[in-house]
Amino acid sequence: MPPSLPRPALSGLEAALTNCRLTPRPVSRQLSRSLSTTPSYLQQFFPPDSPKFITIPEPPQSSEVKPPPVKGHLPKPRNLFPTRGGHRKATSAFIKAATPLSKSEAAGLPPKSAAEAAHRKAAAIRRKNLAAGTLSLYRRKTTHDRRILERSQYKVGFNIACANKPEREDEILTRSTVKASTALKVQVEPSPLRFERAEEARQKTEQLAAQKSEARKDALAQLFVAAQSFIVTEKQLEERVEELFKEDTFKNRISSAAKNIWEASGPPISVATRQAQISGMASGLSDSTRAATQAAVRRKLVAEELSGGKLVIDA
Repeated sequence: MPPSLPRPALSGLEAALTNCRLTPRPVSRQLSRSLSTTPSYLQQFFPPDSPKFITIPEPPQSSEVKPPPVKGHLPKPRNLFPTRGGHRKATSAFIKAATPLSKSEAAGLPPKSAAEAAHRKAAAIRRKNLAAGTLSLYRRKTTHDRRILERSQYKVGFNIACANKPEREDEILTRSTVKASTALKVQVEPSPLRFERAEEARQKTEQLAAQKSEARKDALAQLFVAAQSFIVTEKQLEERVEELFKEDTFKNRISSAAKNIWEASGPPISVATRQAQISGMASGLSDSTRAATQAAVRRKLVAEELSGGKLVIDA
């Protein structure tokens, strides 16, 4: 431990400052701060918007120094004692065969020089270290294997004991009562109303099939009625083109001054107007006109229902 240096007294510092003719300043405050045991960061001034404005004690874990992360991975150790014949490496015969003596040492000859003596000494140390390391590693392996086997046997025995132990008394007392006849009866009984439900399903299926058949017949009738105005020959197509594209096409309409289809027939009906007509809230029609239109539509529907076909109303 280094020797402690003598600290000058405060009075001596003030006297020295006076002799040097320096402007006095609050030295005592600075010295008191430097000699105080309170950390310097606690003596600083923090504004109210700083998170350190209110002093909160920190737990010891926050100031611990964590070691930096070690990147990379350790190599997988080699299996020195394989399952087949691995125990032979822990015998003295294997160690002697792995570290044989030199011919001169085996013959009992002394070293010829100091260098050879040093080589023999280093070789003996290596043999000793190899034998000690091999035996230590084998003891570690056997200890590790024994612990794994004991843990496995303990888990197996614990699981068997848990599976074979009797039920606890609280489970027996709080279990819901189930009759033996109910517990043994696991088959699903047929419903007594299955034939009535099947008959209702058959009638419902027949009604749906009839509705689909009527819808197909109505669609065919509409197609048959609309087929009267279909263009099927080149002559009909030519006549229709001549009728629509002649110069006085729009003069025979309601307005003789019309020049195009928009002036003759008016703009196409919008979606909002169609919804208003369906809901009966259209403002462009009078009550009498609306009633007459609805009556005509109803008469057409009644006639179609009675005749069994579709009617075409000529404009």
